[in-house]
Parts: sequence; C-alpha cells; structure tokens
Amino acid sequence: MSFHSLSELNPVSVLEKFTGSTLILPIVSIGNVPQLTVDLLIYNLPGVKLVGRLDSTWIYPFSAAPDYTEDANGTTDDTVNSPVSTCTGLEVYYCSQYNLTIIQQRSPIISGCSQRFYKDLLVPFVELCEFKNVVVLQSKDKGFREDKYAKNDFQLWTNDLAKNLAISLNIHDDSRIASMSKCEDISPCASYLFEELFSELAVAVKRTKSEESQQLSGSTDMARSTSNLFMLINSARTMELGDIQHQKAKDTKDNKTEPLGCVCLSTFVYEGDNSKDAEQLYDCALKVLGIVKSSSDKTKLVAPKSWKGVYGGNLLPTGMEYGLYA
Repeated sequence: MSFHSLSELNPVSVLEKFTGSTLILPIVSIGNVPQLTVDLLIYNLPGVKLVGRLDSTWIYPFSAAPDYTEDANGTTDDTVNSPVSTCTGLEVYYCSQYNLTIIQQRSPIISGCSQRFYKDLLVPFVELCEFKNVVVLQSKDKGFREDKYAKNDFQLWTNDLAKNLAISLNIHDDSRIASMSKCEDISPCASYLFEELFSELAVAVKRTKSEESQQLSGSTDMARSTSNLFMLINSARTMELGDIQHQKAKDTKDNKTEPLGCVCLSTFVYEGDNSKDAEQLYDCALKVLGIVKSSSDKTKLVAPKSWKGVYGGNLLPTGMEYGLYA
C-alpha cells in the first residue's frame, strides 16, 4: 500500500486524522454516478481538503489540471485542491467537520487487476488508517433492474455493526430504498472488498492474541523462576505479579478494537446526463451518513467546472427551438 500525503503536510498527522473516520469509496460504474456524487461531496460539504494520493499502479494512467468551482459572476474557487497543480487518478480528501475520508477514483481499474487493486491497495490502507466505517457507492444499469425493485431507486446493505449509520434513514418508510440482505446482490466488488477486509482483520486479531499469549506465558515463566529463587522472602510479591498479569489479560480482552462498519449504497440509472442521478445519490448518502440538511437550506448544489466539459452548460434541446419544420 502506498499513500502519499501532500508535500507540505505531515504524513503521520494526516493518517492520525483518518483514524476513526468514515471512508467513502466510489466504484467506477455506469454513468460514473459514484464519481459525480463524490464530486458533490467534495465541493459542497464544508472544509473538505485534498490531503494526499494513493498509488495508481492498478488503474489506467490519468493526469489533468485540478478541478475548481465557479460562481455566477465567474469568480473561481480552487481552495479544495490548492496548492497542487495536477489532478491524478486516486486522490484522498478529508472533511474535518463530519470526520469523513473521501477517495475520488477518476480512472477505471486495469482489466484483470481488480483483486490486486482491492487486496494490495485498499485493504492495507483501511487497516493502516483504522477507519470506523467504510461506505461504498455504486450505480447499476436501470435497464436490468428486476421487477421486484421496480419502485426502488436505491439499494442499501449494511453489516450488523454499521446499523447506526442508517438511523436517520427510515428504510421502511422510504419506498425508493430497498434494504438488501446480501452485499453481493448489490455489488460483487464491494462484497469482495469487505470479505478481504474481514479476512485480514481476523488474521490480525489471531496474530495479536497469539503474541499476547506468548507475552503472558513468558511473564508467567519469569514469575515462576523468580518465585523459586525468592520463595521464602518474596512470595507476596510473586502473588502481586500474578494479579497484575491477570488484570492485564482482562484489560486486553475488554479493550478490543472496535469492529469495522460496512455499507454499500447503490442507485439504478440510465447512462446519459447523470448529473441529476448524482444529486439524488448525494442526498441519499447524506442520510446514510447521518448528515442532516436544514429544511430551510434551498442552496443549489455546486458542481465543479469539469462537469461542463462532460454535459455542457446549455439546456437539452426539445426539437422545437427553431419551429416545427426546422
């Protein structure tokens, strides 16, 4: 795993910020809706800043000028990506107000390298940063939507440890959202990532327990030899050492690492101008994250300048602009 913080930032401090935060990961899928949604998160949530990049070995090479926003008066705002002069394929942003770590993936995974991308890059990154939750965003082809989901615009899966993320989202009262029992029914990629994460975490826990057992065994052997040597004059101290060992083992058992919460949120879309789809997924993602928008907040979402290069800035033609027989 290779995480590179911006040159002017302390990498240790950046990684410490990530600890306990929620990671948002967009999967490159139909219409690039997850990427567009992440753009909206980056440019609309307060205080989001680019803090680093991930190794792009397993995705197609990508480089461009950094994105920015522009208001109605033509005034540009590039504070999110400042001071970098190049935009890359895998960038990491951080939002301090909501404790969110956001990955923006701007290039698809090289064919045949998906497992390496998830297992060799993302899994070590999640383990290193000790995220509290991982939220995967994805889009699916609306043309292949099953009839039983005909009334649903979204599919949501969470593991038992991440139910707290969906407290503000009353699934039973929102007919647009289908609650799924299996992650693979939504996203094979997300399912593979979560399986690898829990597999690695299980190995890490087993390794930790083994090391602790060895340490306790060594301490016990030392205590016994000390007890044999000072049996007559230090028996009380030996008993005290045993009590300390017992308490240490109990503390280790009680202070377990908080389990990882996993969420997969997907939306059904057709490919085309997917800007409105991204806005809907953005609103749904805020609900899942527990970010409550004020009912009086009617502010229009800010889209980065790059969107105009994709969809243009004009309204879609209706065919009647120049008369019926134009």
